[in-house]
Amino acid sequence: MQLYDLPFQLSDEVREYAAGLAGHCMRALMSEPEEGRSGLADLPTLVRSVSRLDPPSPSFCRGDCPRHLLACELAVDALQAWMVLQA
Repeated sequence: MQLYDLPFQLSDEVREYAAGLAGHCMRALMSEPEEGRSGLADLPTLVRSVSRLDPPSPSFCRGDCPRHLLACELAVDALQAWMVLQA
């Protein structure tokens, strides 16, 4: 995906899926023991794992399409900002 594709890819559906992923990941992080909680470096892996457990609808995409990857990146960015605020 090129940067000039971003405005076309950033639909409401992408934002909604990214928000759902971020919410599910926050719940997963909060359920971890505090002393062993995942850090910033673990967020991309966590988001990918959660996206496999909560895949987008078939009408959104099938697999790792650019919209799905963009939603995962947005979720990681949101979680990083949230974790910085929590520190």
